[in-house]
Amino acid sequence: MEFVNSNNNLYFRKLQKNENKFYIHGYTNLDDVAIFESLCYNKFPENIRGQFAFVFLSNDKWIACVDHFCTTNLFYTNEIISPIFSDCVKSISCSINQSTLEQLKITRSYSVGEGTIYNEVSQVQPEHYVINYTQIQYLNILNSPIQKLNVDHLYNLFVNVASKIDTLTGPPVLCFSGGKDSSFISMLLRHLNYDHKLIHITSKNKSHVTDKNICNKYKDEYNWKIEDIEVEFAKNNNKELFWEEDTFGPKKEALKNYNTSIGLTGEPGVGSNRRTPLLYYAINKPNATLDHSEIINMSLLYCYIFEKRYYPSIGTSSVWGKIKDTNGYKILIDFFNKRINSIDKSNLDRYLIFNIIEKARHRLSAYSQDKSNSWFHIFADYDIQQSSINIPLNEYRKYGIDKYPIHEVGKSKFDNWIDISWSVPCVGLGIPVYKNKKYFLDQFK
Repeated sequence: MEFVNSNNNLYFRKLQKNENKFYIHGYTNLDDVAIFESLCYNKFPENIRGQFAFVFLSNDKWIACVDHFCTTNLFYTNEIISPIFSDCVKSISCSINQSTLEQLKITRSYSVGEGTIYNEVSQVQPEHYVINYTQIQYLNILNSPIQKLNVDHLYNLFVNVASKIDTLTGPPVLCFSGGKDSSFISMLLRHLNYDHKLIHITSKNKSHVTDKNICNKYKDEYNWKIEDIEVEFAKNNNKELFWEEDTFGPKKEALKNYNTSIGLTGEPGVGSNRRTPLLYYAINKPNATLDHSEIINMSLLYCYIFEKRYYPSIGTSSVWGKIKDTNGYKILIDFFNKRINSIDKSNLDRYLIFNIIEKARHRLSAYSQDKSNSWFHIFADYDIQQSSINIPLNEYRKYGIDKYPIHEVGKSKFDNWIDISWSVPCVGLGIPVYKNKKYFLDQFK
């Protein structure tokens, strides 16, 4: 096996001892040398946490590992392993993986398991490491115990992660939507006296002006310097990966003007599906026992008909058509059934978090494929996510405040706290999807 990396913006540190080679990107709670030596002695570091990916190569084995959200991808064939999907694709002749194609037609975003769109290319799953082609799960962030919100602890976690931002090439550039997540990050950096720049991606074609109005308030009332970046429509400018993510393309293009600086985002945010109508369905279903597959089916159906902008009930499942009879559908149902059963919590708690990892991974996946820019995601930190996901249900929207955990951190700890972004309903980034959108999958019709 050979390690290949064509992305100069994705730096892997290297250690070597005799025939053993070790490559690691990102940060962990362990020392690089300690991880390397443990692997040399055939001991996998089960307690490793952070945002990272590593590869270990020796004469008789190879090991590759990613973190809880796969913030840096690792793909492999029978000859090479790489963080860049196209590196693997270029090295072999590829054939379409029909099951993955079916999954993507259903979710409109992500696939599950170790398969990719090509039969000859595999991916290391979140919370897994692979040793000589066998994947092993070493972590289950969703199965962490429920713990009450500890504002002091969560604040210290944010301070610790912010200290890991690389500022050697200049002030980081934050993609600032005006929403709660990116506003919190900017206030955190201001609180810590970290210099940074704000860019706001906007368009004349936007369907709402909520985020634009919020940004103007920050400018006019608090003298924040925010540069507007105009785009026409959002599109996936990332040709390196088989998943599409509409919000990434404009961010990638916008950051090119600051190609010496680290890009920051609010991805993947904090929390769970606790705002979804799935919550109300799970609570209010009368006189019946909830079935895992029923909840999974409903969640997948919402993805499948997403562009129709309504949330399905079980009675609308007829819209599935023949796609429900595919192996891809079965793989998704089986995968999430196993996931739910691995979470030792009440059904309601399990149903509200069972697909968080896949959704977060989808939102993050394109960034490590970007050969034009380097990125850092404060919210993707393991400890921050572990503390935010596993709080009691009533503390996520306590007093009706959305994203209550970070609201309380900011309110109690920041001397520059501003709650403008909490004064309006959540409306999303507002980056418009381009007209007559063609999905990646269209080429396989």
